[in-house]
Amino acid sequence: MDLSKLIGIAVFLGYIPYILSKRYTQVRKSYLLYILYLFPCIDLFITPVQYGGFSSFDGISFLTLLIIFSKFKFSLRTNGIYIFLFLTFFIVLFLGSLNSEFFIESLFPYLKAILLFFFAKCVIEEINSDPDFGLELLKRLKFLALISIGFLVMQLIIGLGFTFYAALNTNTNTGAESTFRYPSFFHDAQKYAQYLAMSSFLFFIDTDRTKVRSNIYKLTLFLIMVIGLILSGGRAGFLGMCCGLAFLFLTGRNKYKMLGLLGIFIASFLIITFADKIPLLNRSETVDESYEIRNRYWQQALNIYEDNTILGIGIGNYRNYVAAYSPDQFWLLENGEILFFDHPESGYLKFLIEFGLIGFCICMLFFIIPIGSFVIEYIKTKCYTPFFLIASVISFLVSFITVYTLSDYRIAVLLIAVICVLIKSRNVFEDIC
Repeated sequence: MDLSKLIGIAVFLGYIPYILSKRYTQVRKSYLLYILYLFPCIDLFITPVQYGGFSSFDGISFLTLLIIFSKFKFSLRTNGIYIFLFLTFFIVLFLGSLNSEFFIESLFPYLKAILLFFFAKCVIEEINSDPDFGLELLKRLKFLALISIGFLVMQLIIGLGFTFYAALNTNTNTGAESTFRYPSFFHDAQKYAQYLAMSSFLFFIDTDRTKVRSNIYKLTLFLIMVIGLILSGGRAGFLGMCCGLAFLFLTGRNKYKMLGLLGIFIASFLIITFADKIPLLNRSETVDESYEIRNRYWQQALNIYEDNTILGIGIGNYRNYVAAYSPDQFWLLENGEILFFDHPESGYLKFLIEFGLIGFCICMLFFIIPIGSFVIEYIKTKCYTPFFLIASVISFLVSFITVYTLSDYRIAVLLIAVICVLIKSRNVFEDIC
């Protein structure tokens, strides 16, 4: 058994006495804090892939759900639209799975999706009961991003052997001599790039009601995230971050525009000076070559979608359909084993194919409604701070075009946390704005 599985099992087993020692009223917050305390390890497996490939996050969340299920409540008076979307979404997903050729295989992914929404509900309810928890959540997420940079620094010093995993994703090797992509505590460098792109915008948010950080301090931490992103070599994540910055530049106040220009100048200087050492600029394949490869996968994926337009092929079934109908979509592992793709190199296409058109449209509403609701709220309150959360979401939505990253719970938890705080931004940032 490799180190990652041992750590994942230890994280899950350690949660059992931790949560059983808490009073019922403490369970929800204790669950959320435990996820944050051990965030780098929540995506590590505790069961083999043939038995569902459940991670420590799944085990922790499922146990918590069992503990508080008896008093689980849904209130249509608060956030009723999201409860309606949740119920409709999972009914559509179940019908899609029932209609697919691989119904049994989709049950485990279906359960995992429910556990992610359970996490979201816990975050929303905790903020409802204590708005300061929203700021605490953001503060911890920023700290975790800095921890990831520390992990990356250790990889720069020791090498890529400093990791939880027995073997990293092959994309850590750029194909250029002596140039590697650094994934920090992630398995995949491009997932880490997206993680940093999303996290970088959180550093512009003051998370202490009594202390306001200087703009130079915020910009410095943001640039540290940018450097980490460049070392990860993730072009999709970098593009997403640039789009988030462009959004802030177009909507922001003048001081933020000046900070943005300063940041662009510093980043450009670093890129020009160290171009030959930067993984982002030393990839073996060009952008055109990368597009041609992805476009071929996208066309094959669309052929699957055309036969399953309305309800899709069932959540988590892309790999099963590829193995049956498009067997040339595979990775050849170092040991000679063939591993079929579980996504078509696009998060949106994966959702469209697995969820069907109805499920895909409902899923997109979970992004559109919070952003639209805040824009309407902004007209009344003029509170600009949540725009940084929107920039974080934009960076995810842009990079999601060419990469599927929600298979990693660390990305999913970060995204859910940002959206939940955005939904409750009026309560969270009331005193700050």
